[in-house]
Amino acid sequence: MDYYTDYHQFDMNLNSRIIESESDSSNSPPKQRHTVNARERFRTQSVNAAFNTLRSLIPTEPHDRKLSKIEILRLAKSYISHLDAVIITGKC
Repeated sequence: MDYYTDYHQFDMNLNSRIIESESDSSNSPPKQRHTVNARERFRTQSVNAAFNTLRSLIPTEPHDRKLSKIEILRLAKSYISHLDAVIITGKC
């Protein structure tokens, strides 16, 4: 499974727990907040994993240079444009 599938499965599990907890009057708001925080933490980890994967596919010098998320997106866009030009012209 990839992280998109994992996130969807995790989200469904949390949603079912929230529905169960809403029907149980003994649950307090901090428990619900904990569930929301867990879902957000997992979402953030999934986004970061996707950025790390994308980062690993972009050639840079030095290879281990730390890039911000916006730099990763801009470099990916530029690299895709370069690859498109290579396909069209047949030249590097």
